[in-house]
Amino acid sequence: MALPTAFPSDWHPCKECGCVNHAMPSYRFSVTDADGPIADHPDLGKLTRSNDAPTPPEEKTLQGMISESGKRIDTIDVHVLELKVMKQELLQSITRVDKELAELDKERQRLSDSVRERRLLLSTLRRMPKEVLAHIFLHAIIFPFPRTKSLMIYGLWSSFSASRHPLSSFELVSRNWKDVLDTFPNLWSYVNILIERMPSITYAHYVGNQLSRSRQCPLSVSICHSDSGSVTRLGAFPVAILITLFLVSRRVQTLHLCLPGRYFADMQQFHLSFPILQELVLYSSSETSEVTQHLHFNSLPNLRVFHATDVSNIERLSLPWHQITHFTNMHEATGRGLSAHRALSVLKMMPHVSVCRLSLELQSLMTGVEQTTLNKLRSLTLSSVSYQNDTHPPVIHFLLDRLRLPALLDLSVSCLVGSFWRDDAITFTSICQLVERSHCPLTSLYFCEGVIRQDDLIHTHPPGFTTNGCGWRDHRRSP
Repeated sequence: MALPTAFPSDWHPCKECGCVNHAMPSYRFSVTDADGPIADHPDLGKLTRSNDAPTPPEEKTLQGMISESGKRIDTIDVHVLELKVMKQELLQSITRVDKELAELDKERQRLSDSVRERRLLLSTLRRMPKEVLAHIFLHAIIFPFPRTKSLMIYGLWSSFSASRHPLSSFELVSRNWKDVLDTFPNLWSYVNILIERMPSITYAHYVGNQLSRSRQCPLSVSICHSDSGSVTRLGAFPVAILITLFLVSRRVQTLHLCLPGRYFADMQQFHLSFPILQELVLYSSSETSEVTQHLHFNSLPNLRVFHATDVSNIERLSLPWHQITHFTNMHEATGRGLSAHRALSVLKMMPHVSVCRLSLELQSLMTGVEQTTLNKLRSLTLSSVSYQNDTHPPVIHFLLDRLRLPALLDLSVSCLVGSFWRDDAITFTSICQLVERSHCPLTSLYFCEGVIRQDDLIHTHPPGFTTNGCGWRDHRRSP
């Protein structure tokens, strides 16, 4: 083993001792008669203003001056030489110091690396209980795959990006991490299935391995296709996925489906049953939505959360609507959203809904629609989406005027999303009337892209409402 670096214990930078050679010489020069300007000399200055030869005494004086200055020049030359030698020695010393500094820096870096390596061996992560590691791993799981909009104007198509399952990499880190992944099967219960053009056996191997490691834990399953632009080239729904979904359907607690409409018809062939399903997310990525036409579920006694995007005729789905507590219906393509009167029809089917997000289509309004009371609705988010050449009147007020929400705490309204116009003042008036009619304990209100009348603004605040929970955005745009 190499010996540790030795440092001279008696060495330190010189801070000037009594030796005169340790002090940098300081020179002070004074002007004398012997070296001052000869023109200013009281006796010899006249010689500079004539061509007269100096007298013998003057010549002797001049010779003495020359001799004295010459001696001083010789003395200066000696000091100049000594200082040049000293400078050279200092430069050599600086070079040696730079070299030593480089060596010291190198050694310091080596020792720092050594300390860091040993500290890693003492890392808290190595001593963490398996339960804590499992909790950390759980937050590293991406579920479902993030959906990214393409560059098309209104996001008609979407695509998914997938990467290798992070847990597959974690178990290669150490035996302890692998033990954690084997001990907590719930870590493997988040199943992302990305349909691509690959052999059916590949699907079976990938999904089967993860499902076997999840043991009997409730499952969260997401099935989507890789590129909506290549739907026509994907072929039929992979049989291996359908069989797998059929075998584990009784363990599925959360189900996300982002598929072309015709794939839902393929799923229906297996008459799937999801007795413990609590959350259902549907996204139809084809140009024509066929979800409600082909997808029919058996009994869903535990379903509480339902989110849908671009699913036409959503009210025709065979769902236990009376059980739903969290409901979302959004649309990214024109013609697939809910009209105001259809939204009311859906809300009437959900007496227990507490959180609701709706994106309404700008369509012609109907008359004679009755008022609906939702006693448990606490949070309502409404938006109307405007596409090019839309000429329909505002729709949000139609929905608000026919609701009574006695438990409402949070209300968010965004008008004419994607448009350069503002909604009419009638929308905000309807908000005020809803709050007054419902006698609700509203604590948060957000309103944007609509005209607000001053009288409505004054009467917006119900009892217990604070301005900290209120926000509106009014961009002054001329029609």
